[in-house]
Amino acid sequence: MTKFFPPFTPTRWALARWCAVCTLFAIPISTAAVNLLAPTMVLIMLTCRQFWVSVGAIRHNRVAVAASVLFLLLCISLLWDVAPIGESISILAKYRKLMYFPFLLILFNEPAWRRLAIGALYISLTFVLILSCTNWLGLTHIGPLYAPDPIRASWVFKHHITQGLFTALLAYMALTLAWGRHCGEKLNVSLGVRVSSAAITVLALASILVMQEGRTGQVVLPPLLILWSWQAFLRGQGLRFGKAILVLGVAAVVGGLAVTYVAHNKMSRLAEVGSEIQDYEKRDEPTSVGLRFEFYRRSLSLISQRPILGAGVGSVGALFREQASGQQGARGMESSNPHNEYFMITDQLGIVGLVAFLMLMWQIWRQSCNLRNLEGAFSAGYAVAFGIACLANSLLLDFPEGHMLVFLCGILLAPSRIAGPPCTDQIEERDGATRSIVGGTPLCRS
Repeated sequence: MTKFFPPFTPTRWALARWCAVCTLFAIPISTAAVNLLAPTMVLIMLTCRQFWVSVGAIRHNRVAVAASVLFLLLCISLLWDVAPIGESISILAKYRKLMYFPFLLILFNEPAWRRLAIGALYISLTFVLILSCTNWLGLTHIGPLYAPDPIRASWVFKHHITQGLFTALLAYMALTLAWGRHCGEKLNVSLGVRVSSAAITVLALASILVMQEGRTGQVVLPPLLILWSWQAFLRGQGLRFGKAILVLGVAAVVGGLAVTYVAHNKMSRLAEVGSEIQDYEKRDEPTSVGLRFEFYRRSLSLISQRPILGAGVGSVGALFREQASGQQGARGMESSNPHNEYFMITDQLGIVGLVAFLMLMWQIWRQSCNLRNLEGAFSAGYAVAFGIACLANSLLLDFPEGHMLVFLCGILLAPSRIAGPPCTDQIEERDGATRSIVGGTPLCRS
């Protein structure tokens, strides 16, 4: 029987895994720790024979290929880039996180290590949630971003966009564990875990809807509730149209009512969306929503000029400065990104880059749905939240949200070890599907 958590083994390969687990734990808390641990993981793996034996077969993993293609396009775009080289390299460096995907997909081929990673992230997110709630209640004043004002009273280590997105992910994870069933099968979780997860779910929902001022977490919450309802009540069971409409409809109504309540709360920033749009349209004021509309207008203009291959990595800042030159109000504001990852990618790489980015997200979603376990559930949950939040934020460019996508999905979507001779390198046909076996590890999922 597979142990729930991996046994301690003093090897370099295990040390690399610990670095990755600690990186995932640190993403909601410390940028410096992530910058130290993630490259350390790569350096250690490069000294291990297991990596060099396995690396050739990673070309059969579609997530790894999609991530590599997107990063390669960003690198090649330096050839036609219109921005200063220093600015381009600076933005390109922010996308280097994509290249962690192949390493993680090789490294986490054992279920026990993936479960350990889930536990580490769950503890980290819960720890931040508790600090956020106690900060908001005035019991503590912890965190470098905390301040005693309505906006930052619940902040701890990250700002409201990141904190809202991560809290929504935690609510989804906790609700899945509290329910105790997934895809029609009972989860192997204790009663204590289910009860504590139920409490965490309630606390996370209260934080998103009442304590936090960020709109991102509130917006992604209804889609996550719909996804959870599908996985808990419909997937893996006899699918009837009437039942599906009822379950998904109830989830949509509940999530919609929650967001509607927040939107009509005069103290909520979600209630300010309408007024911010009017202030931008009538008086050209640089409101949060108004600036996004302005940046989207600029992005559409840039895309129309270079629709196929874009203007190159890092070009958005330089081109936005040109458009803002001599303007006042919102039209005169400068930014290095349009606060929309789909526009950000298309501005830099054109339609070709947008297709590559969408292909990466599709492969993550597809492989997540192929897994009927917690790994697939949590990976799919963050993919949905990330994809929706990218409509109003450049999350792949941003540090914590982008690293969460890479490390969470890279770890959870890693193929499991199967029985077979060690240190082989072959293509095996099984049930009509082709998979690569290296060291007893299939590196693609069909």
